[in-house]
Amino acid sequence: MNFIEKMIDEVKASELPTILYGSGALSVIVSKYLEEKGISIIGFAADREYYKGNSMHDGKPVYILEEYIAENPCNIILAFSYLSLEWENKIRNKAAAYQDTKIYILDFQAYLSLVGDHTSYETFYKNNKQTLEKLRDELCDENSKSALDDFIEQKLTGTYRKPFSNDPQYFESDIIGLSDNEIFIDCGAFTGDTVIEFAERLKQSGKFPYKKVYALEPDPQNAEELNKNLKDYENVTVIVKGVYDHTGILHFTADANSGSRITDDGIEIEVTSIDDIIQDDNVTFIKMDIEGSELMALKGAEKTIRRCKPKLAICVYHRVEDLTTIPQYIKSLNPDYRLYFRKYWPNALEAVLYAV
Repeated sequence: MNFIEKMIDEVKASELPTILYGSGALSVIVSKYLEEKGISIIGFAADREYYKGNSMHDGKPVYILEEYIAENPCNIILAFSYLSLEWENKIRNKAAAYQDTKIYILDFQAYLSLVGDHTSYETFYKNNKQTLEKLRDELCDENSKSALDDFIEQKLTGTYRKPFSNDPQYFESDIIGLSDNEIFIDCGAFTGDTVIEFAERLKQSGKFPYKKVYALEPDPQNAEELNKNLKDYENVTVIVKGVYDHTGILHFTADANSGSRITDDGIEIEVTSIDDIIQDDNVTFIKMDIEGSELMALKGAEKTIRRCKPKLAICVYHRVEDLTTIPQYIKSLNPDYRLYFRKYWPNALEAVLYAV
């Protein structure tokens, strides 16, 4: 069942006003999508502690959620990118306290795969069904197959909460084994959280220290924090560059969060390839979370991957085609790689393809 289409039918048939709960970037995308489907929202809602007072968002008012629903039965559509189970239950209980008010919790961020082309994932799935079925067959454990099934279902139907792994992202315990003398490349190092997790897991396993870490981060503000956070870690090289298939200059949106990415405009940044920076190092582990540039970065690591066959933990959720192009490219470099798939959020984001 397509839960988003079902919601649209119900809300259009309702005589109650509709508000979006959330006032971030996703709420603007959801608002525009609903307008395309014939649903006009009257405004947005925020919790009291986040309300800024007489605020407007995307040209419409922002209400205090508790105050608005106390006086106005309505349809509430969530527009958050992440919602904990505790917070979800809290919101459901709020809505249930008021007669006729209905709340919809849906995975818009996965369903609306490409802004401006809201049928893109369904079209993509139909056109690539055989390739995705082949990927499923190639996955090496049942947990991977189930995770892939859930991921695709969420993107096709808008289902919000499906099972997800509770292991640390990029370090799935039954897939990634760490050894002595690791050489780790963190592409999209952000402010150092993954490097710190890597070092701590090695220490806990008794295999500390690693041999070398390369941490690549193009966002200047993130890189500043990255250097601060890793200053006490030895043999870590911070490189303030993006990772791509060549060394050169590209444009980049830099907003100091996890959504920074290479674009057609924005600030100029230096990019480099893994093959250009690694040279003869015997790389053991590569992680990539670089907001849609993963395939290009893998192409820039071709020589390194062929020579070293490192463990790979590659995000495959930023672009709609990632689930087909990235596994195919990895297997073309080394057909002996064993593939695994996990996701780490209740919505269809933070999906990682492992190759070991």
